[in-house]
Amino acid sequence: MRLNTRDIQNITMFENMTNAGVVDFFEEGGNWYFLIKEGDMGKAVGKNGSVISKVRKLTGKRIMLFEDSDEDEKFVRNLCNPIEPRVAISDSQVSIRFRRSDRDEMPGKKMKIVRKFIERKLDADKVEFNFS
Repeated sequence: MRLNTRDIQNITMFENMTNAGVVDFFEEGGNWYFLIKEGDMGKAVGKNGSVISKVRKLTGKRIMLFEDSDEDEKFVRNLCNPIEPRVAISDSQVSIRFRRSDRDEMPGKKMKIVRKFIERKLDADKVEFNFS
C-alpha cells in the first residue's frame, strides 16, 4: 500500500472528524474510499449517518466506507457487504463467488473497488468474481 502526502492528510482529517481508525484509503474519479478499522464503522457513520453526512458536506466528495477484518475471508466478505459471497483464498489468488441473483448488487465499479482493496491488503495477484 502506498499513500502520498495528500492521502495522509485526507485520512487524518477523516479520523479527526469521526474518531474512527482508517486502515487504507484511495481516491478515484473524485470519490473517496476508506477501509475502516474493524469495530469503528459506527463511529465513522454516526447515529442516523450524521457523522458521514457531515464529512461528505465538508469535503464535497462521495465517500464509501468498508470495514476491515484481521481474518482475510471476513475482510473480503465485508468488502462485498451486504452480499455474502463464498470466498476462497489460496497463495496470491482470491476467488469470490456470488449467486447469479446478486449480479445487480455487485456492479463493475464496485468490483473494481473491491479488487483494489484486496490487492492492496492481501497482495493478491489475481482476484476473480464468479456469478453462478
